[in-house]
Amino acid sequence: MKLSRILKEVKINSIYRTGAKTIKKGGFRKNSNYDPDISSLHYRAQDVQPGGLFVAIPGLFADGHDFIDQARMRGALAIVSQKPVQSDHSVTENISQTKAKQIKNDLTVIEVDNSRKTLAMISAAFFQNPSEKLNIIGITGTNGKTTTAYLIESILSAAGLKTGVIGTINYRYLGKVFENPVTTPESLDLQKILDTMQKEGVTHVVLEVSSHAIDLFRVENCFIDTGVFTNLTQDHLDYHGDMDSYWFCKKRLFTEYLPSGRKKDRAVAVINRENAKGRELFEILPVRGISTGNSADNMIRPKKIEHGLSGIAGNVLTPSGSFDFKSPLVGKHNIENILSAIGAGIALDLSLDHIKAGIENLFYIPGRLERIAGNNGCFVYVDYAHTPDALSNVLGSLKAISQKKIICVFGCGGDRDKEKRPLMGEIAGRLCDLAIVTSDNPRTEDPEKIIEHICLGLKKTCNHEYSLPSLENGFDKKGFVIEPNRRDAIKLGIDLSRRGDTVLIAGKGHEAYQILGNKTVSFSDRKEAQIALVSKAKNTNQPNKGNPKSKSSHEIPWTIADTLKATGGEIICGDVNHKFTGISIDSRNISSSQLYVAIKGEIHDGHSFAEDAVRQGIAGIIVDKDKAKDLPLTKWKEKQILCIAVKNTTKALGDLACFHRKRANASVIAITGSNGKTTTREMTAVVARQHFATLSSKGNFNNEIGLPLTLLKLNHGHKWAVVELGMNAPGEISRLGDICMPDIGVITNIGPAHLEGVGSIEGVMRAKGELLDKIKNGGTAV
Repeated sequence: MKLSRILKEVKINSIYRTGAKTIKKGGFRKNSNYDPDISSLHYRAQDVQPGGLFVAIPGLFADGHDFIDQARMRGALAIVSQKPVQSDHSVTENISQTKAKQIKNDLTVIEVDNSRKTLAMISAAFFQNPSEKLNIIGITGTNGKTTTAYLIESILSAAGLKTGVIGTINYRYLGKVFENPVTTPESLDLQKILDTMQKEGVTHVVLEVSSHAIDLFRVENCFIDTGVFTNLTQDHLDYHGDMDSYWFCKKRLFTEYLPSGRKKDRAVAVINRENAKGRELFEILPVRGISTGNSADNMIRPKKIEHGLSGIAGNVLTPSGSFDFKSPLVGKHNIENILSAIGAGIALDLSLDHIKAGIENLFYIPGRLERIAGNNGCFVYVDYAHTPDALSNVLGSLKAISQKKIICVFGCGGDRDKEKRPLMGEIAGRLCDLAIVTSDNPRTEDPEKIIEHICLGLKKTCNHEYSLPSLENGFDKKGFVIEPNRRDAIKLGIDLSRRGDTVLIAGKGHEAYQILGNKTVSFSDRKEAQIALVSKAKNTNQPNKGNPKSKSSHEIPWTIADTLKATGGEIICGDVNHKFTGISIDSRNISSSQLYVAIKGEIHDGHSFAEDAVRQGIAGIIVDKDKAKDLPLTKWKEKQILCIAVKNTTKALGDLACFHRKRANASVIAITGSNGKTTTREMTAVVARQHFATLSSKGNFNNEIGLPLTLLKLNHGHKWAVVELGMNAPGEISRLGDICMPDIGVITNIGPAHLEGVGSIEGVMRAKGELLDKIKNGGTAV
């Protein structure tokens, strides 16, 4: 295409050729020297092809004027610039002699006031104004653009129209899908995409229009038939500076573009009047308007709306009549998006049947309250909510329909609007049962600093901060926790969820990456949620079903004072300043931080393995007084190994467990009976775990050794322990009851078992009945 044709509508300050002595001011002089054939347009110097035209535009991080020489070296015939281009050097630097020899072609330079605006104008001209041949629906607003775009696309498809979409997630048409790095492409890319769509048979295009695109002239000379306004709330203040500037930019789509384009006589604006700025905008529209909202003064409004975790249903009134609909989309805010999409359908004069079908055919939008499937009984959603208003809308909608607790995993982006961080924290603290604060896309900011900003607002509405260890077995109090690693934060949120709970993973939605520093790494909230759900499902039959697994490093520590108080023992030797993470009777698998209790069993005597335990690195041991004289105490004393002597180590183990049960402060259900103990215990534990962090006996851990070993695993996170009590002789249940101090005692049945120890069924009844005397005051017997 001839340069003169490309520049036909451009206001030119001057045109000249580098190296020429004459300069033409004020317009384009058409002759063979100054009017070359232009084969391609470029705004990235590295993409320039021989015979192309390069437009030097100032960017956010780099200025195209600094790369004019590169464009010239790659064969550019012409340059559009808003700065003077000298004949022997670029705008910013002199050319070396070597470089000067490489640059042989003279350039035609077109100076303009605004090279970005010019790029949009010449791009439209170069591709012969494809938007004139297409029906363009442009959507702008802080939130809801993508959802509304998907809804309109579905409506157009239901009407049998060949549709293309250009938006945040991708651009797509006729079954083809392409990555889109920004919501609204640069003007050259946008015009090229529109041209391709039009040539391949697309008739209607749904275009998400960002505020950046309006401010940077990306949609200049893109002629829009229908403009849709979703809402305006705080976002992008890092770019616009303040809300007034942001609002001024957004409304330009309706006050400047729609009424001045080549489609101005037929342009229509669809305005969501539920938003305050929407009401303001509707009053000043210079084109025909269609209002949407809940109140009776709107042209499109809902009636008898019901919404839940399964979707939205109701009736909508329009200028063309009313209709019932059911949508799988979740959330109150999606009612506004549905109304906006209906408004676009009405503006395009589509039938109500097609509009209804389009709404009902759309099952989900990637990363927009997208349900992540799982069979754990909890509801997990991934959403793009990254602004205060979006987070408030999503959490508010979920809170209104959720069955139980809401857990929210969220963060805020780095190098972006800092003012919204505490606002989002305040919202999460107010609307969640547990807020898990993590990283989003920190970019070049310190993730911990971003989290600090969030917590400034979070602490205004939620003053209880959990530590990660304290959540090992769930939570029962409204609060928040910090986990900077997003992958771990997602897993934590899902692990902590119970049947009926809702988990919202907010901020990144459809994004398949995370920006850390200057690197972009592969990361998907959706995939991480799926992995966490699968992992949780695999653990449902484990003793800690539904709970995060306990870790020994997070058990309640044992001091020497605790140990002596529990057992009544005396120190024989060793360092009295030791602390221990737990209790063990197994010298083979003991941790060096645990206290070893030497138990004398029917076959083996733990005292015989004391030295093995010492070789494992332990620092403390409890022994029978009668066995102490046979142990290498002198050697242990030299190694500062603590040795405590008691009358009976088996009884001491039970005493330690009783002491621990009291300080862990969990409630205990103790189950005994001639038959059915294990089945009843397992079923009871399953029920308890649906609501509480619950510890349960393993296998046949139901005697004077197994019961204490179970109770010694209690930590502060546990709310219930379900234990099994077995017996062979009278008095054994009584002892086990002393150890576990049950709040609830269950006797399954009395039968002819263990008669050799108790003599008769009446003896079994009396032995099992010992449990009733051990139930705590105010407890329950079943």
